[in-house]
Amino acid sequence: MDKIVSPFYGMMVVTDCRSKRASSWDRTGKNCDWIRFSPHETLRLLDVRKPGCIRHIYWTYIIGERQGGESTRKHLFRDFLLRAYWDGETDPSIECPLGDFFGVANGIVRPFRSLMLIINPGGVDTPLSYGFNSYFPMPFKSDARIEIENDSDVTANIWFHVDYEECDQPSIDMDQLGRFHAQWRRENPT
Repeated sequence: MDKIVSPFYGMMVVTDCRSKRASSWDRTGKNCDWIRFSPHETLRLLDVRKPGCIRHIYWTYIIGERQGGESTRKHLFRDFLLRAYWDGETDPSIECPLGDFFGVANGIVRPFRSLMLIINPGGVDTPLSYGFNSYFPMPFKSDARIEIENDSDVTANIWFHVDYEECDQPSIDMDQLGRFHAQWRRENPT
């Protein structure tokens, strides 16, 4: 009989990895800690060239009602495409609308909490923004790259951070770990 191991077993493993964060910090030293996505632009959120594991991804958006409000929000969830590549891949392991990856169904945000995904309400008594969290572990043996493509005609500001571990050498046999995959497909009509 196989031994049952807790999903939290890895928390006890001591490693020589370093905790790191990639984020949308303001390079001018001011308080504009977001990145501006122009229409049809692709921006790289993470580019790591060592072994490691992504532990947490967080993002939110900054849209005033003057910038298109509800219409722009709907574009964010379906027309902004998240792509992630592991270990020198040329085809993405993750290719999915940003909203769908974080649990937004049909462009309508409904806050919820689960072990791997959380959508927190934002603003004060108004749905001006939400906080989107993913806690899926995403290991990689040699490198990782995450990009978002704005496949719409709207401009949006996104604030994000990606928390990950980076190692000089893998502390465990990375060939024994699966790579995270998420692909989004649809048919119309079905």
